[in-house]
Amino acid sequence: GTPGKTQLINHFDIDETWFLVDLPGYGFAKAPKPERQKWARFTWEYLENRANLMSVFVLIDGRIDPQRVDLEFIDGLGGRGIPFVIAFTKMEKVKAAAREAHFEAFSREMLMNWDAMPQYFYTSAPAKQGKEEVLEYIGKTNALFKVGE
Repeated sequence: GTPGKTQLINHFDIDETWFLVDLPGYGFAKAPKPERQKWARFTWEYLENRANLMSVFVLIDGRIDPQRVDLEFIDGLGGRGIPFVIAFTKMEKVKAAAREAHFEAFSREMLMNWDAMPQYFYTSAPAKQGKEEVLEYIGKTNALFKVGE
């Protein structure tokens, strides 16, 4: 709820078969710059050195225009070869026309550095929008990991 609330790497054991990991945000945290830089360092260390990392969900607020900090983070993932998908969040607060306008603006910005848009989901926690699609993606991704064990 509050930007900057996650300040550590939090692991959530899901059915004792896989972990969902919540990493500190990189955008609008109300914290001193040195603290945000510390989070960025250990977040990148985690992402770069996690051999069994299958995918990163980059959460993008679907209500606002593309943010440089989001695009830079995505470019950093791509430059490091870290697999990711995008989840546009808070979609219950966005009318259909605005959703398409925001997506087009985001796509335009992404495609300045990328050949194609990565896989993405429209999500809303209160409306449970995107839940099935996200769970299906996680299931397929986890199945790939089990094949590769």
